Amino acid sequence: MLYEKKPSLNLEAIIFVRKQLGGSNLDMMMLGTLALLATAMYGIIRWSSHVVDDREEK
Repeated sequence: MLYEKKPSLNLEAIIFVRKQLGGSNLDMMMLGTLALLATAMYGIIRWSSHVVDDREEK
């Protein structure tokens, strides 16, 4: 009886893990997008401050 229940539990676990992985993939994509946006903002801020410094030196 216990042996018969194991495969179904494994199947449920696999389905659950797949759902979790699907969700985490979406979360990772969102985190990656946020990281890219943050990096872009940081780069723009650094570049704009560099441009301002160049203007002040002239």
